Amino acid sequence: MTEPEVETERWYPVHEIMTGNPMAMEILNRGCTPQDFIEDRFGILTSPFEFNIIHLHPGYVDAYILDHSSLTTARCRDLETACDPAVKQWLRDHDVELVDFTAVYK
Repeated sequence: MTEPEVETERWYPVHEIMTGNPMAMEILNRGCTPQDFIEDRFGILTSPFEFNIIHLHPGYVDAYILDHSSLTTARCRDLETACDPAVKQWLRDHDVELVDFTAVYK
């Protein structure tokens, strides 16, 4: 996808939620927190797009990750946030549906 916000014959318009978001790099570097969802720091609720992409890197840190990535503790925070009951409730309360990339293809 070279122009994701443009509808084509192949896919629906998709908004990369981190693009243009002044907090994007801060969130990416420190890892996402439940408060980022609760305070809508991603701007999901104000986005005019049906499909919005949020990048999380949930996972555990092992020796390989420590040796090959600068994204270490953020992975643990992203994992904890993705599993947090308050985030799941926020998603339900705001009718946010989680889908994979197959949803954006026609």
